[in-house]
Amino acid sequence: MFFPDLRSSTFSTNYTSFTSEKSLLHLWHNRLGHYSFYTVKNIIKQCEIPYNDRPIFCDVCVTGKAN
Repeated sequence: MFFPDLRSSTFSTNYTSFTSEKSLLHLWHNRLGHYSFYTVKNIIKQCEIPYNDRPIFCDVCVTGKAN
């Protein structure tokens, strides 16, 4: 898996300035195919993307596990 260097991107700076940290973590959780939040946190930490460590509820994951 390859992640481009987002730190030098103007888009990344502008995007994170108006996106809440909670929704940013949830956004990456969705984009990466609903990996566990532990895995998503490690990935975005390596990309140096700020996020909030509060627990997030994903109804899609709960529904998938219930079936």
